[in-house]
Amino acid sequence: MSVSATGYNSREGGIGVLFDDIYIIDGKRTPFGKFTGSLSTVSPTDLGIHSSIAALEASGIDGGEVDQVIASNIGQANSDCFFLPRHIALYAGTPLTAPALLVQRICGSGVEVLGQAAEQIALGKANVVLGCGTDTMSRYPLVSYSARQGFPLGRPDYVDLLWEALNDTAAVPMGKTADNLNQRNISKKYYIDGVADTIARREKVSPALVKAVIKVESDYNIRAVSRKGASGLMQLMPSTIKELNVKGGFDIYENINGGVKYLRSLLTKYNGDYKLALAAYNCGPSKVDAAGGMVPDITETKNYVSRVLDIYSKEK
Repeated sequence: MSVSATGYNSREGGIGVLFDDIYIIDGKRTPFGKFTGSLSTVSPTDLGIHSSIAALEASGIDGGEVDQVIASNIGQANSDCFFLPRHIALYAGTPLTAPALLVQRICGSGVEVLGQAAEQIALGKANVVLGCGTDTMSRYPLVSYSARQGFPLGRPDYVDLLWEALNDTAAVPMGKTADNLNQRNISKKYYIDGVADTIARREKVSPALVKAVIKVESDYNIRAVSRKGASGLMQLMPSTIKELNVKGGFDIYENINGGVKYLRSLLTKYNGDYKLALAAYNCGPSKVDAAGGMVPDITETKNYVSRVLDIYSKEK
């Protein structure tokens, strides 16, 4: 098995990583309970142990095969909270030598677990990682942060951790973030550009050229379909989708990944000549070859090449 990870970092596209040949084998979870309901007395550690054991059983993987354990937990709701990942690892049957790590990224903690697990595999530090996310919000405690120092006259000061923790005193409550981003018009284009940047660099194709193709092909319309049946951001024909084994023609990553690989193959075929590669992308390599290695005398194709290169010259 050959695994790889390609990270990206840009102000427009954000921060992230794309993985190849790293897989989620299976997963299990406990039911979602209501506030102070039947599961409210169960500690986050015990919930994590039960779901981890079930996930290993469902996957057919013996706990002894696990190389690392990564667990997320936001609210420290039990006296063993310092040891939560270690206790989950041990009671789930993983080796004593397997490292157990706790991560926390608020509402993104579950995704953080998956990302860090995949990174450990991509780096060769693990073959199998057990990931777990666990919280029991009903058990978030009432706390007195100054009780250890004693009380002056008056009432002891207690805080409802569940209530207070939902408010970010350095910024705004988490629920306001989506509204604030919407007011700043953060659009899907930034995400698409970030994915395009990452895939293009991995495939050694100019990111500016890829984004220019996306603009001309679909104008960033994820669901675009042409009269001839080409689909998605890079307008892949059904035959190209089948040839490149693209899974889901409208999926952002899959469509760009397939389109960039096809574009790279054309650039290789035509020795890096952008005009010929773009012409072949538009009308097919057979017509370019029939034209004697020239841009075919097809109005649509000539206009296409001109538009892409014009946008490319402004993007690069």
